[in-house]
Amino acid sequence: MSEIRTGNLLIRTKEESVEFEFIGKGFACVDVACSELPELLGFFNSYLRMQSNRRTGFRITLSQIKSHLADRLCVTVAMRQGQVTAKPIDLSLTGICVESSYHFGRAGATVDIILNYGQHHAVLPAIVVRHEGAVDHTAFHFVDSINDGEADPTPELEFIFRELESLWLDQCLQLEWAGAAEL
Repeated sequence: MSEIRTGNLLIRTKEESVEFEFIGKGFACVDVACSELPELLGFFNSYLRMQSNRRTGFRITLSQIKSHLADRLCVTVAMRQGQVTAKPIDLSLTGICVESSYHFGRAGATVDIILNYGQHHAVLPAIVVRHEGAVDHTAFHFVDSINDGEADPTPELEFIFRELESLWLDQCLQLEWAGAAEL
């Protein structure tokens, strides 16, 4: 029998199960059958993906872009139960935060985020990172948007993001391009 201890959790392998024991003031112990381990590992892997890929890259706060321009971005969240249109709050190359009264599931739940911006369309597999029920905001991380620690968006997402980023720069920073009037 092998075992590992992390904090107050002791994990032991047994012949037909894995035992989880919590050591401390109270005592708790549970055996998980080997047949149930794939589901448990799936949960842990989903959690690790979610934690390791949080907030990589600049986020565009869409309310900072004139509404008629930002409104060109349409977001649909697709899941087994159907599709829900959501209001985008912010967007990055690795994720999006939306406003919707629909609860898309707990952290780690998988969905597809469908972005439409003018003639451009992107379907992005994503996982729920968090849900803030008080304001009906849900944050999603785009699965496979990071490669070797660097943002690696799909070409469609990158195009949409760069278009919105240029609008944000023009409006929020009130840039005046030097020499533009002279050209």
